[in-house]
Amino acid sequence: MSGGRQSRGRQKIPIRRISNQDDLYATFSKRRLGLYKKASELSTLCGVDVGVVIFSPTDVPYSFFSPTMESVLRRNNNNNSAAAVDEYARLVEARARARIEECNARLDGMTEEREALKRRDKAADEEMERCRDGGWW
Repeated sequence: MSGGRQSRGRQKIPIRRISNQDDLYATFSKRRLGLYKKASELSTLCGVDVGVVIFSPTDVPYSFFSPTMESVLRRNNNNNSAAAVDEYARLVEARARARIEECNARLDGMTEEREALKRRDKAADEEMERCRDGGWW
């Protein structure tokens, strides 16, 4: 790396309480986002309802629900019985699931497009190198 502060990179850390407050806050923030990502993937891949509630080291609550908080809590309150859910709630839940699928499809398309651009850039770089090595004439 040139110039800036060098990081420690990816390192395996021992699983024990972090004593340094700055490191603790940074770790909480990063791992919270990672947990949200895993919960979202679990919901998408398996078609399950997911709810995560976390309290930060400073007692700030954070939550993630998929498809919606209401549907997850309602299922929990009804002992996971979907029969007691009214029609409006079913429509809201279906719309939320459809929106999640739509966003995931858009993300997949953008990821494929990004990979295609990377391949094109690599091919262009290789062509430039070939031209430099062989001369312009």
